[in-house]
Amino acid sequence: MATKGCVYIWDDKYIEHNSGNLSEVIPFVEPCRHWEHPDTKSRLHNIVKQSGLSDYLKHKTPRLATVTELCYVHSSDYVEKVQHADKNGGAFVGDEAYVKGEGGFDIACLSVGGGLEAVDAIVHSSKQDKNLDECDISSKTSCRAYALLRPPGHHATCTEGMGFCIFNNVAIAAEHCLRVHSDVIQRIAVVDFDVHHGNGTESIFYQRSDVFVLSLHQDGNYPLNSGSAQCLGEGNGMHYNLNIPLPPGSGSGAYRYAFEEAVCPALRKYKPDIILVSCGFDASLFDPLGRMMLSSADYRWMTQQLVSCANALCGGRLVYFHEGGYSEIYVPFCGLAVIEELADHKTNVSDPFQDEADSWKYQELTLPQKQIIEEVKKHVQDIPSYTTAVFETDGLWNCLILGDGNFSFSLAVASCLFSRQGNQVVEGQDQTFEQAVKKFMRIPEHIPNAKIRITSTSFDSSEELHEKYPEFKDIKRQLDNFKQIRLLHQVNAWQLQDNFPGITFDLILWNHPHLGVEDFRLHRFLMAHFFHSSARHLCDSGHVSVTLVEGQEERWDLVAQAKRPGIGLHSLKRRPFVDNIFPGYICKRNKNSQSFKNTKTKLHVQGQMNSYVYFFQKEEPEQNMNVGDVVVNTTETSDLQGSSTPKVEKVEPSAQYECRSCARKFLTMRGLQTHTRQVHELKKYGTDWTPDRDEKLECKYCHRTYRDQQALWQHTVSKHGTYEISGPSAGPLEEELERLRKLDINPEFIPCDICGQVSFCSRFRKRFYSHFELVIEAVPKVWHENQHLEMLKPLCGMKASCMVCEKVFIEHRAMMQHLNFCALKNSNQ
Repeated sequence: MATKGCVYIWDDKYIEHNSGNLSEVIPFVEPCRHWEHPDTKSRLHNIVKQSGLSDYLKHKTPRLATVTELCYVHSSDYVEKVQHADKNGGAFVGDEAYVKGEGGFDIACLSVGGGLEAVDAIVHSSKQDKNLDECDISSKTSCRAYALLRPPGHHATCTEGMGFCIFNNVAIAAEHCLRVHSDVIQRIAVVDFDVHHGNGTESIFYQRSDVFVLSLHQDGNYPLNSGSAQCLGEGNGMHYNLNIPLPPGSGSGAYRYAFEEAVCPALRKYKPDIILVSCGFDASLFDPLGRMMLSSADYRWMTQQLVSCANALCGGRLVYFHEGGYSEIYVPFCGLAVIEELADHKTNVSDPFQDEADSWKYQELTLPQKQIIEEVKKHVQDIPSYTTAVFETDGLWNCLILGDGNFSFSLAVASCLFSRQGNQVVEGQDQTFEQAVKKFMRIPEHIPNAKIRITSTSFDSSEELHEKYPEFKDIKRQLDNFKQIRLLHQVNAWQLQDNFPGITFDLILWNHPHLGVEDFRLHRFLMAHFFHSSARHLCDSGHVSVTLVEGQEERWDLVAQAKRPGIGLHSLKRRPFVDNIFPGYICKRNKNSQSFKNTKTKLHVQGQMNSYVYFFQKEEPEQNMNVGDVVVNTTETSDLQGSSTPKVEKVEPSAQYECRSCARKFLTMRGLQTHTRQVHELKKYGTDWTPDRDEKLECKYCHRTYRDQQALWQHTVSKHGTYEISGPSAGPLEEELERLRKLDINPEFIPCDICGQVSFCSRFRKRFYSHFELVIEAVPKVWHENQHLEMLKPLCGMKASCMVCEKVFIEHRAMMQHLNFCALKNSNQ
């Protein structure tokens, strides 16, 4: 049975829309069929069915848009004008926009409703599918839709119809998203590649920044004197409108160059939450109302680019709105190519005109076309990025909070600084919440609260936070009341330049006062990149604040990683993190409200775990300090909670569980079960393993001992930055390297300049890895650097299942460990 993903909108009532005949539009023309006749749409719908593609689409029935929804973007007077024309036998409601009687208003409302149904389906689907692993995002067809609508809409303005368009389908859908789906959609990009300028959509959003409108069209076509590259928006909408007017005769080369150099870079700069496409096929080489030379292959290619952008920028959310296209012969083939890409399914139908299109001259990019696109590129650079669009710095004290989970910490800070709660006295102390928080954040006394600006970020997207933390909706609602704080999503702490180009902060705060699952090696690399990134965005007198659970500062080599970019520890004295000065702040890891500080993590400590705050700054540190030199600052502790907190002493719990096979003892039943399964059932260390036969391999750098060669190799690479591998049992990687050496291929191992992580390679990459099979192919060095940063990202929040046993996981590392377990188990059966 075919997998149905891509949403498809169509209703046979669209055929009943009557655009009149050309004699009503053009004088002295004998009666003939109008260009905007139903055959182009009905033939596209028929080829979708006959090709079998229909089986791979999720069909949705459009609904009638309400008058209230029409008035999202249209004036009530214009809506009444259309209703009046319908009731009185038909009339023109604008230039070349005719409403025929007999239900013309309802059909226009049905066209709008089809677009609304499409975006609703996509947003709801993306909420369900957002936990898919990143590697599966290219197949998320359920986040795409094609609305085959009639009448079209992109020429319709607020007060009149134009160019066969009655209501602006895509504009109403955009406004609907911002009003109804504001928990997910705050920024929308509209890409219009109809051969005619999308003047209606442009005019509706010309003074707004929450909808970015990009039109790629034939210069000087319809409407006349519309769509200039100098029309960039006004007021708040300045630089949020982009026109690419291509000269008549432009073909594949011009459109592809425009996409590569302007369209896709503009989308990446804007970072929308959904991409809406006004899709017109009238730029094809057979269209009677355009003078361009695109083929179905070009439309397919443009769709591939937009799919890629949607996957990278907005969770795959991509909705196509059918606009123009008046060749009843060729529109079906162009439309089929587009829908095939959206559905990720190729039919057996081929374009019979493709060879002819390929043979036409002047398809390549010409100098005049390139010059126009190069001019537009300059405007792309002026598009405010997602972060800088509303960022203030002059005369303000700016703080950046990174990785704030459900934003409850930011809410607590905002409440203490910007509300009456800050005037209340902290229990057991002689200071108010405002004073305590200011002291914690080292805000200078002369800075008034009105001059404080806080940017709080999360690694997750907005929809992921709503799923992970149900309370986030209420927290966000409360934070929206504070003008001095704003929230940003999908911000990587180690790539701040992507979000804050040219912006510096007085305080960069990374708050991690909890103990979750740790990967010591990964966190050391992350700390190095975090400090390197912070150094570029820190004011000369600014600070970096890091809060960690006791012991993490040593395990993560905190001070050593900070020294790499020249940031020094501000004081030998650390400050305890006391959460009672942050009312309402909860250290939690998931929607079940389970705290990181649970009974399992307290197994090896007595009492509550302590967390400490470390301050760093650019200036030279007081002395050459190491983490081991840091002591508790009892003075500052007293300021925060009234008395010093004694250092927690570790206790050694007694082992309670004994293995029946080898008498080895374990602290937990889970440890015993893992040992039994791995060592005795799956024979991880061979069939002749005994507890007294552990191989003791010593690290030549630190003399630490390990059980096997693979463990020693991992330690050597992560701790000492070397790639030396020896011994016959070094593992699958060594076996693959040996195979490559026999082929006279010597992969290079190069350390990261920032964190020192060693990985291979500058000339080869790992293309496929499945149960110890490794395939290498040549790639440029830049791949290594980019992939290194990608590998540092925590892959969590997903919802993927094991292909063997179908067990579901929400964390990438846990799933990979389980897959190895299942593979090993399967190989022994």
